[in-house]
Amino acid sequence: MGFKLENEEADFAYFTFGTQGGPGLALLPINSAVNLISEARFDPKRK
Repeated sequence: MGFKLENEEADFAYFTFGTQGGPGLALLPINSAVNLISEARFDPKRK
């Protein structure tokens, strides 16, 4: 698909499109994504 791995860490990977380093795609595990969600947006009563 033309992705190039630019950065890889234990809980994060960033790929860019092609060789020019333009926009890209970041991948992270779900437990890291949960930590990025603000507590103000979390409502335990809501399903």
